[in-house]
Amino acid sequence: MSEAKTVQDLVDLHDELASIMFLIFISIADCEKDITPHDVQHFHRLLSDGVWTMNEDIRKGLAELQRSYSSMWGAYEAGRLVTGPTAVADALARIGTLVDTGHHADLMRALDDFVTQLAGDGRIFGHRFTLGNESRSRAQVRSEIRKLIQQRDGETLFSPPAFELAAASPPLDLPSVEGSPLAPALQAERRAPANSGTKGGSLSRAEAGSRSTPAKDSVPPANATSAAGLGLPAWPPPGITRKTEDLWQGGKMRLRCVSVTIETHDVKTYSFCALRPCFFSYKPGQFVTVEAPIGDRLLRRTYTLSSSPSRPFTLSISVKRVPLGWISNWLWDEVIPGFELDITGPGGDFTCVDHPSPKLLFIAAGIGITPIISMLRWIADTEAPTKSVVIYNVRSLADVAFAQELSYLNARLQERLRLVIVPKRLVPGQSWHGLTGPFTPQLLRAVVDDLAEREAFVCGPSGYMDMVESLLLAEGLPRQRLHSERFGGSSTSTALASPPAVAPRSLAVLKPSTAHPSYPTSAAPAAGAGRATVTFRKTGKTVVCATGETILDAATRESVDLQSSCRSGICGACKIKRIRGRVDMPAQQVLSEDDIADGFVLTCVGQPQGDVLLDA
Repeated sequence: MSEAKTVQDLVDLHDELASIMFLIFISIADCEKDITPHDVQHFHRLLSDGVWTMNEDIRKGLAELQRSYSSMWGAYEAGRLVTGPTAVADALARIGTLVDTGHHADLMRALDDFVTQLAGDGRIFGHRFTLGNESRSRAQVRSEIRKLIQQRDGETLFSPPAFELAAASPPLDLPSVEGSPLAPALQAERRAPANSGTKGGSLSRAEAGSRSTPAKDSVPPANATSAAGLGLPAWPPPGITRKTEDLWQGGKMRLRCVSVTIETHDVKTYSFCALRPCFFSYKPGQFVTVEAPIGDRLLRRTYTLSSSPSRPFTLSISVKRVPLGWISNWLWDEVIPGFELDITGPGGDFTCVDHPSPKLLFIAAGIGITPIISMLRWIADTEAPTKSVVIYNVRSLADVAFAQELSYLNARLQERLRLVIVPKRLVPGQSWHGLTGPFTPQLLRAVVDDLAEREAFVCGPSGYMDMVESLLLAEGLPRQRLHSERFGGSSTSTALASPPAVAPRSLAVLKPSTAHPSYPTSAAPAAGAGRATVTFRKTGKTVVCATGETILDAATRESVDLQSSCRSGICGACKIKRIRGRVDMPAQQVLSEDDIADGFVLTCVGQPQGDVLLDA
């Protein structure tokens, strides 16, 4: 193969290839102004794994496209990118000036393969972008672009094979799904011919956070071993443990946002895929810790996964915008499709998987529905033969998150799910035939007549949780059957008391601004009485804490990096062993009696009394 004319031409060539591949993708996917999260997710998978092409220049162009993707997407969002076959023809002409005839023909064959891969044959994680299911407008644009690629100056450079081109491209080296509960669906996707009319992507619709709901037959019954003899799939499902590099079971992971779904006026769902395709393995109801690069600091916050491990190709978190939600508001303002961030996890034991029962009771308030929707999706996808009752308390009907999907699940599971949405108030004149008002003993008795037989999972704000937990126990629920997770602590940390406002930003911007106001911190304690000291054994550093100040706040002020997340005493990420000294924890909700006896403390709520030495 001939090389480009000069070294600079080679650099320019890879830049042009990156530009034209992005241009081709946008021209086809958004020809009707209807680009979807599925399209973006599929495109990113092509960029992340270049095994579909043997052309080194195309691979280098893909690498350049990954580096410059944010700026290109920003130009597209801002309306500065001219798209369509004419724009593609101009870009192809520029490439022709950089290479000789033989090199040009090879590049055009590789670009033709790229156009084919955009259509796909279902081999990329079971998501099916078949020509047979493509809209007429997209098919027409694709055909025009392929003609431009295959011809030059009116002469045909090469002829495509007569059979379906997607079948000729080498398959990606994907993780095996043999033995997995998902295997029948994925294998059926791959076997189905392009013109069979089989609609793939049902799983991907849910993975990408779309409001449309997967068809009932899109997820097969689980074939995993039953748990406790109840027919509930064991965890992890047999066959889901494959090659280590194909499976994320914990640790730090770089993710890219593939969709943002508005659930309510103050709740958004963010769906992410891994930069290197993998299966996500976790338990429904668990949480991850999101790292937010805000200003010159890296802040962390836990968010419950609203996605289900039965759909293992993406992770989703659902975030409520709140006045004091420093990181939640950063997510609302900064994260759009294409944005990349780091997460760690998973963590938490608020999951029905660990407590299999033929009868379940889920009670949630507000954004506390997120772990519940994760578990409901898992129950539906695995066909777990359990009967569930969901009581969902909201301020008003406008605050019902996942409204369409909850309605769908209620209809799909039929007698296996009873959904009771209870708004506290109605808008005057609003039609509603269900229950209204707060959570009361009368409401509970009207909905559940076998409370003592159920495993109960309760999630919501702290005050709501205190009330519901005491009511359930008073009504006869055995304490060992009560499982709870609180959103937000009973007291506000000093570091979160006054978060600065962040101005709304254009959707065209994909990277967080570096011009944020300084994040809130606690002031250094004044000299004199009422102070305590905390020494960290491993680093030898000592910080001074004011009366009522937490260890984490003092450490943050003095630039001592401690692992943390919720800052409310509910996740356990900041757990550290105390060697000596006294630490009061008025709001901790995660340490067991054994943990406390062993000397463990939570730095986010722990207030030192006197001199304290920590094993950190």
